Amino acid sequence: MILRLALLAPSIQCDILQGTQPAEFNLEAFKRIDVPLAWSKQRAALGWDR
Repeated sequence: MILRLALLAPSIQCDILQGTQPAEFNLEAFKRIDVPLAWSKQRAALGWDR
């Protein structure tokens, strides 16, 4: 799980640390999503609108 978090785009990591992630994003949702390695595709896959 830690490795998956480490592979997130820096902008997504920053949002999580600041507490500005989408309301529906939580650890359980993150475990169910197949997160792409490409940072450019992660925001859409994880439901980030910004």
